[in-house]
Amino acid sequence: MRIEVPDLIIGQRPGAFIVGGCVRDLIQGLTPRDIDIAVPGDPRAFAEETAMRLGGRVFVMGKEQFTVYCVATRKGQIDIMSYKGSDIKEDLLQRDFTVNALACRLSDGHIVDVTGGVEDLQHGVVRMISPRAFRDDPVRLVRAFRMAASLHFSIERETIGAIGSNARLLQHSAAERIWTELQRILACPDSHPYLLLMKDTKILKEILPELVEHRPGAEGANQALGAVRSLEALMNQPEFFLPPELAGFVTSLEEESRVLLKTAMLLRDIGKPLCRTTDAAGRVRHYGHAARGAELAQTIGRRLRMSNRHREWLASMIRRHQRPLFLYRTGRGGRKPSPRAIGRFFRQCGAQVPHLLILSIAGSMAGDNPNAPHPSAWAGFLTEMLTHYVKKIDQQGRAPILNGQDLIQNFNLPPSPVLGTLLRRVEELHLAGLLSNRKQALQWVAVHLPKNKNTPGPKAEGV
Repeated sequence: MRIEVPDLIIGQRPGAFIVGGCVRDLIQGLTPRDIDIAVPGDPRAFAEETAMRLGGRVFVMGKEQFTVYCVATRKGQIDIMSYKGSDIKEDLLQRDFTVNALACRLSDGHIVDVTGGVEDLQHGVVRMISPRAFRDDPVRLVRAFRMAASLHFSIERETIGAIGSNARLLQHSAAERIWTELQRILACPDSHPYLLLMKDTKILKEILPELVEHRPGAEGANQALGAVRSLEALMNQPEFFLPPELAGFVTSLEEESRVLLKTAMLLRDIGKPLCRTTDAAGRVRHYGHAARGAELAQTIGRRLRMSNRHREWLASMIRRHQRPLFLYRTGRGGRKPSPRAIGRFFRQCGAQVPHLLILSIAGSMAGDNPNAPHPSAWAGFLTEMLTHYVKKIDQQGRAPILNGQDLIQNFNLPPSPVLGTLLRRVEELHLAGLLSNRKQALQWVAVHLPKNKNTPGPKAEGV
């Protein structure tokens, strides 16, 4: 079998091969992002020749026998390294999965396949080369699922068995590499079946023991995974569940937001087992589980070496994930929550509002019970709140319509806590859609300004 070698790297050096996943991509007719080349002997000279020919530059990664010479060009990166072994066949046998153990001779495009990788590629199968692959690098236990999810492949049965037998090896792996692989799994549109398989093979327990360990009264991972499935359905085909303007908003979510939303959905109820109580009527309660879950999310984030930004975002989402429900419940008897309550929710939760609403919508799709007398009304409320955010806040911006200087100049108010109270209430009414511009805001302040400027703040009544 032969394939066409990209013009970028055509060369005549004897024994030089394109290797690994980029060969898999080329066989499938895809354009690889980066290219790996294995050569006999010292790769430095070949890297320098390649850089000179392509107008690139060389930088070195790794050390000793694991040195990689990276050629950076305007069109991409070429990584050049020595064989892992005495020849190309021995090199391929030391790799992880058969579909990655493929080589393409640089001079003529001839494919070298010593493990049956081409056939597995044709049948859509991820297969280990040997169980030793997992002992050599335990992160491959997670990479198997990432590859299967990204390629929409199945994982061969013996490989699944070996993954389960070696799951505990993950305890000795670099946490940041595990988190990178998990993020790439969650970035796939249909990660749910692979996450379920990770649970069944004990891999998910090694990564997120807080999610799957069976404590007394624990919800277990199945409910969380079911919620992720609903979230993926919502994100993959939002037009089936939401009005067109909201479907467009969900479709526009960036990959990072999608990954973090799925992570938040996985972890949102991890605090429940630690907060489980039973009241006098025999009803199970989980008071404080959101705050406890946020603490656990911080612990998980530190363990997996998440960035501070990702860790704080997840903890905040888990701490706030019940806020839409609490807001809904303030509207008793089927009434809509007050403008001030709605505005306070938008002000306090800020940029996380749409993510909290999307999680709640997906949760309702998964069968979450908000303890509302009319679940359809709960779903309608969530859609209404998200519509308001998209049309009135996201599209028009969150710039305040008044600032402290406006109040000082127009009402001769001295700097005091009264200014902050007035500005917060104006912002809440603005976010709730009841104040549209600066003129209306000033009129509201004029009506609600306390007669005694030293009093705690304006009257509590809304517009």
